[in-house]
Amino acid sequence: MKRRAKTEQCGSNAADNIQAQAPSSIGSSNIEDEQIGNGIYSDATSSESILSKALMNLSFNDRNAIEEEIHGVSCVLPQETDRLLTESLASFDRELARIEHKPGYLKAQALLMANSATHTHFWMDRREFRLRFLRSELFRPREAAVRFAGCMDFLLDIYGEYALRRPIRFNDMSREEMMVLREGTYQLLPYRDRSGRRIYVIVANSRKDVSRRVLVSRVLCVVMWRCVI
Repeated sequence: MKRRAKTEQCGSNAADNIQAQAPSSIGSSNIEDEQIGNGIYSDATSSESILSKALMNLSFNDRNAIEEEIHGVSCVLPQETDRLLTESLASFDRELARIEHKPGYLKAQALLMANSATHTHFWMDRREFRLRFLRSELFRPREAAVRFAGCMDFLLDIYGEYALRRPIRFNDMSREEMMVLREGTYQLLPYRDRSGRRIYVIVANSRKDVSRRVLVSRVLCVVMWRCVI
């Protein structure tokens, strides 16, 4: 399975909203009868049906814009100007303040206050970091703020408090995680697509002795965080 990782210039494309409604399922040519009975096959069929229906509910122009961005023909992001960036960041801060449930963000602020003698700024408050979320949501401040708060919760959950103090690093990975990384399950191709985006590849892995958290969360996150941008 291949996934294309976008640079900040194009962010996540509008198709993310469609994909979020129908997560992709990985099938197998050797599905056993009992697996089908447990709903694996039906779940994959259902996901494809939901995705197809969501796409068909879009207008022709919206579907065409998504297809063109997926193939690197064009970008659906608005033209960035100083005014757009300034106003979007201000709206982002207001929307973030309105979110009530944001334990990761609140924990980060508490850590900042506790270490105010040595740290005066929260590293995730940096302009360029917040712009990642605005670009990924096509400069919709509310959606970007929700994604940002979710990112804080995610980092706190899988890494702990240190991920709120500083950016994650490769040396934060355990020996087992480094072994999984070296196996090549997650790869960045040495070239980009025609619009300049990085191409990120996930090779299907059949290992059952490695937890989903190791494979999907920590390893995937650190590669995307440190290498894709």
